Amino acid sequence: MKSFAVLTPEGLDIEGLVNGHSQNLDPDYLKYLIHLVLSKIAYAHQEKDSDKPINFSAVKKIYTPIHSKNLLVAHTKHKKHMDFLRSDILCVTRRKSQTIFEESKLSVLHSNRYVVGEKPFSYKLNPVFLKQRLKVEYITSPKLIKKVKDSVTILPSVVRNGKYRFLGKYFDEDKLKVNFDEAVCFCEERYTEHKDYAKYVNELNQLVDLKNGCYKIYNVPESDGRLHSNITKLPKVYRRFLTYDGKRLVEVDLSSSIIYFIAILINNHIKVDNINISFPIKSYYLLMFAKTLESLDVIEKQLLEGKCVSGEFYELFINDFKSCFTFCNLKRMYKSVSNDEFNGSYQQIRKIAKKYLLAMIFADVKSYKKVQGLFRAKFPNLLDVLILFKKKFGYESLSYLLFQMESCLMLDKVAKKFNAKYYRVAPIFSLHDCLITTVDYESQLELILKGVFKEEFDVAPRVGTAYW
Repeated sequence: MKSFAVLTPEGLDIEGLVNGHSQNLDPDYLKYLIHLVLSKIAYAHQEKDSDKPINFSAVKKIYTPIHSKNLLVAHTKHKKHMDFLRSDILCVTRRKSQTIFEESKLSVLHSNRYVVGEKPFSYKLNPVFLKQRLKVEYITSPKLIKKVKDSVTILPSVVRNGKYRFLGKYFDEDKLKVNFDEAVCFCEERYTEHKDYAKYVNELNQLVDLKNGCYKIYNVPESDGRLHSNITKLPKVYRRFLTYDGKRLVEVDLSSSIIYFIAILINNHIKVDNINISFPIKSYYLLMFAKTLESLDVIEKQLLEGKCVSGEFYELFINDFKSCFTFCNLKRMYKSVSNDEFNGSYQQIRKIAKKYLLAMIFADVKSYKKVQGLFRAKFPNLLDVLILFKKKFGYESLSYLLFQMESCLMLDKVAKKFNAKYYRVAPIFSLHDCLITTVDYESQLELILKGVFKEEFDVAPRVGTAYW
């Protein structure tokens, strides 16, 4: 079995600590326990709603429940190793603001006590080690590696043996590869610039999961219906390090996908019964939304459909955003879109317009009032319909409805049809409104995507591609 990568603080020498200790300790198990505590910081960063960094004082408070039963090890062995990490042991640590190391007596982990019926033992990294650079170490025990992989891999039934089984099979560690060493070096360079410790831990943890073949796939049919996986969670800047069977990957996506689905509903291109929404209540929403849109002004309908088919919907608003917001405001807004330096270019303003218009469409009706004003100037009747629907059914219902339509078409129809034809020679992955395959099958995927949408709605969307 291959070695298994884990993360530990740079100043910790686990092998040295074990060699100098009288107990019979397993360095592999100690490394994994520390990695497990660090991974909680990574998950906290993934789950936060804001684009802002997690406050470092909050990072220091993140505790990780760890049960021996979850790790599938003997209780006595687990307790002995946890006690060792909680005790004052000789550790090598970096002296603040210097490049030299010194030795000191301290514990690696701090713990919260167990409370019967209320909370289990939980652990956090000693603050001395927080903000230290991390290093990649490897565990080699085949038995431990198998237990860890079995416990951390997440495959829902719909992927394991259900309708999306054909997508799950491509998460194959022998073929889906990450250029690990280069990606880690790039992550270290990024940390030097952004200084966000939680973000740094999260990115390294995701790279480690990909290298180890620890795949976490989620499907939430009652919300967006999409498949969320290691690929969807991986920051965009790391996609270039991924290959499949030694080949470069390419994504094929719908231009202005959400607006496109609204347009086909408005212009009655869709038959409600043709969309297999996972939950019946969403079918009801779809019917109500489609009925409400029938009364829209014909000029708005034609303008919306024309711009969606041509892929130029967001271009309608570029001058409006430039007129409505100052350069400083636009610069601040762009930070939530990209890490690039803002210069006010046409493409950068388009990115801002896209993000904020979509955010407005999916947000509560009391939010994004300025953006609502820009939208109302061109689509007054449509905005009233969106507001009415969100007030009646809740603002989240609109996003769930449109995302489920998108998932149904992209996964159940396009991806399935592509897989049926090319499953022996080309993979298929999903990334929100994109599908991904290897570069040698880009044109075949694009052709099938356009064909499915043309068949379903008579109007094919504009399709874009991006090479990883």
